Amino acid sequence: MKSIPAVMVKNAIRMYDALQTGDSLTIGGDAADINLRRSLYGPVAIDWGLANSFVNARTSYTGSLSASMPFMFGVLGVRGRANLSGDAGAVVDAGIDGLNWRFALPEVPMLRNLSFGVSLAGAASTYNAAIGGSSRGTETPYFGTREISGESLPGWWVELRDGAQLLDAVRVGDDGRYSFEVPMVGARVVRTIKMLGPHGEKQSQMRTLAVGTDMLPLGDVQWNVGGTSFMLRGERAMSGSFRISSGIHDRMTLDVGARMPGTLMTRMSADSVRFSISARLALFDASSVSVMFDPHSYRFGTSFGITAIEALPIRVRLDSIDLSQKTFDATMSTRFAIGPLRFSAYGHYINRWNRHGYEMSPALSTQLLGVGMTAALRAGRVEEYDGVGEDREVSVRERLDLRMQLSPPPFWHLRFRFGSTYDLANNILGESNVGLSFPLFRIFNVSASYGIRGTDWKNGSFGAGVGLTLPFARGNVSASHSSGRTSVYSRLNGGMVISPAGIDFTNSFAASRIHLFVRGYHDKNANGTYDGDDVLLGPAESDLWVENGGKIASGSEFSTVPAMRNCLLRVNPEQFAGDGLYPLRASMRIAMPAGGSEVIDIPFARGIDLYGEAVINMPSGNRGKIAALFGVKVRLVSIDGIAEYESEFINDGTYLLTGVAHGEYRLLIDERELSERGLEIESMPETFIIGEGTETLPRIIFVPIGTGDAPEETDEWID
Repeated sequence: MKSIPAVMVKNAIRMYDALQTGDSLTIGGDAADINLRRSLYGPVAIDWGLANSFVNARTSYTGSLSASMPFMFGVLGVRGRANLSGDAGAVVDAGIDGLNWRFALPEVPMLRNLSFGVSLAGAASTYNAAIGGSSRGTETPYFGTREISGESLPGWWVELRDGAQLLDAVRVGDDGRYSFEVPMVGARVVRTIKMLGPHGEKQSQMRTLAVGTDMLPLGDVQWNVGGTSFMLRGERAMSGSFRISSGIHDRMTLDVGARMPGTLMTRMSADSVRFSISARLALFDASSVSVMFDPHSYRFGTSFGITAIEALPIRVRLDSIDLSQKTFDATMSTRFAIGPLRFSAYGHYINRWNRHGYEMSPALSTQLLGVGMTAALRAGRVEEYDGVGEDREVSVRERLDLRMQLSPPPFWHLRFRFGSTYDLANNILGESNVGLSFPLFRIFNVSASYGIRGTDWKNGSFGAGVGLTLPFARGNVSASHSSGRTSVYSRLNGGMVISPAGIDFTNSFAASRIHLFVRGYHDKNANGTYDGDDVLLGPAESDLWVENGGKIASGSEFSTVPAMRNCLLRVNPEQFAGDGLYPLRASMRIAMPAGGSEVIDIPFARGIDLYGEAVINMPSGNRGKIAALFGVKVRLVSIDGIAEYESEFINDGTYLLTGVAHGEYRLLIDERELSERGLEIESMPETFIIGEGTETLPRIIFVPIGTGDAPEETDEWID
């Protein structure tokens, strides 16, 4: 299980159920599928912001306030704003920008979100409404399996790891190839490949598998419909859209939609609606393709990303493909690193009826002896056409310049930067600038800059700014003066969560801490998700460890957890054993947010105790001494990756797994550890079912490989 936020307000606010009563807020699913029971009270999350601008002796002010709280079957959010003119001394406009009610009805899973909004401006007020929903075809977002393969030296061991956790290990054969089958639980999976040589050599690399942006698992459905009423040329107009998306394959998501652009209500007709159909495809691992077709205008659009080389990810996008006009746009971007060098490039090719040309910008950056250096080339040639026939006018815009920037290492607490642009086409110096910044009293950050055009250093532009960071807010003030024009901007933002446990400020930029609550629930169908029939068991006793550090504390409530740190949570597996319930996973890694509070729900399911055994077959027909297996670890992992159990062989070649939930599983054994004992696996089932009446696990048969300390023979014959 991962940590589950009750509601997301921007990125930092987390709400939790501190009361643990029948009608309080409870959490299930994940951040994209919030499962809320009926709640009439609970914590309130508040975000606020203030801004001011002074440009050409004119002053204006802007204020914003948003709040989110439990309401009925979900969470209600309200967002408002007000604009003032300093010259007139009165409110220019104010209103409710958004009223959002996110809910989940167990009886109607296709209804998930309902929102209303109004922007008050007298007769020109704008109104909008939207409703949407989703249903999940699978218990977990599963996209099938993908292969991670590569080459190494024969005889080396290759490990597949999820962070520090070993998932699988293989020995490279004579062909120098290795491969792993990786379950795609989620749209993006990152794994570590670690290669170990016979003399202690080590190599490692990160491998990323992806199924594309916004892909849906097989059977999942999402839909939304919305409309807006606004004033257009003095008359009331409307716009609207409808879209339904479904995962029809592990590698394909289909979208069907319709939209109506802004149309006067007196002129609305069936011809005002535009239909489109699109598909998002995951054709290859670590790549994505999207194809769109508008049957009304016969326009195609597509985008795709390719990772042909692991260190060279390339993204290509084709837009506005019009078959009748033979026009299109294409963009390409890439970003990768080779040692200390970081390279990026962007290119844009334009072929439209009124524009034709290209733009490109490769850049190279590095850091040498503490000095940061960046060089970027910007080039382009675009022809623009105005009119038709003999009256057609053509204008050409060309650009070719080189931009360089240096950032020397800090001197005391001062940071400097120098930058300049050179126009290669006209062989003249372009814009140059110098900047300085330094912290002050730990809560301020002061910066200043001066820029010139060409060599006219007397008539440059000056800029200065002061940043402010407090535990409850963050803001800044910036000013600039150029060509006799002075501008001043300022802003201040903050947030808080008000709950029965007190007030938590949620300034994600401050060194704040969070509160962590760990609870257990009876997962009746052992799917790892808090469903409507599951029962809350109460606090779950656990140990909390900081990654690459020591244990913080033990218990079910932690109030001094350092923010922005990766932690390991280890659950006591025996605390609900009296009821026959055991955790589906006894340990997990969690990433702490930067503020607020967090609730982690641990699934406990009905479990049984299982025994397994192993034998060692020798070439002579006898059995090897089973003590050679003593201490070798055995892992039992469910097919969906939710449940995981671990044990090890004892002297008689048996092992015990306690509290195993029903389901389909596979066994994993560290083959490198077996190799050190001169053994390899001859026979082990790939998958097997554990259910009512299961008492033992399938037998595992090992044979010697002729290396290492092979086991001695006994007089016992093979059955």
